[in-house]
Amino acid sequence: MAVNVSLAQRIALLATLALSILILLLHFPFDGYATQHSYTVPSLTACPKGDLKERLRELGAEEFNKTLTECQGTFVVAELPLSQWRSNGAAIYWLASPIHTLATVILIITFGIASFFAMRSPQPSRP
Repeated sequence: MAVNVSLAQRIALLATLALSILILLLHFPFDGYATQHSYTVPSLTACPKGDLKERLRELGAEEFNKTLTECQGTFVVAELPLSQWRSNGAAIYWLASPIHTLATVILIITFGIASFFAMRSPQPSRP
């Protein structure tokens, strides 16, 4: 059984394919994704106050350096959930999210398939 595809149906399929590729290129996954978030947690330990030279003389160099190290913040790296990932090279900010890009491509494909079947020419009835 041969399938007759009209010119309008071919154009609908080509437009669907072209728009899907365009959206994927605007998302641009080739630069990788931002999947981590980093921040500094401030220390609850009080840093040396007053004249630092005087504190250095009082504590000694080793104890003073230890005190300064303890009062610095802690650097924390946290993994982001998939819904918060971002493409590093996206041309449009909204399309930087893989979820938004996937939803857009699915919507384009749905409309493309619907228009493909809506443009079918009526089949002649057989006697």
